[in-house]
Amino acid sequence: MIGMQDSARTRAIMAPNRRASDPRWGAIGLNESWRFVPVGGPTLFKRVELYDTSGNLIVTGDTSTIDAANLKVNFNNICPTLQAVGVTTYIVKTVYQQFNNPAGEVTSTDTIRVTRNEALNAA
Repeated sequence: MIGMQDSARTRAIMAPNRRASDPRWGAIGLNESWRFVPVGGPTLFKRVELYDTSGNLIVTGDTSTIDAANLKVNFNNICPTLQAVGVTTYIVKTVYQQFNNPAGEVTSTDTIRVTRNEALNAA
């Protein structure tokens, strides 16, 4: 089923136009994706950070609002070594306030790989 439920599993909602009898999400040949966006209330977003693969914080992202549901993130002045050819891997960590505990935080991480095919000649 496609939808959302609370952590206690006592309340849930199905995605629009979906039924419990539909093929399971992720079934072969099912080209489908879903994004769940809150309708109202203040954002719970706190910050976004860029780390190296050793877990060292490189920089905190600079964010600006695109619209009510989207932020633009820039990691200013970040570039793999100018002479390095190959793949540089970064970890992006996004931090949100817990919806039920303003002092708590929830995080998500993603891996970004930057491939440089040829060295840059800095003049």
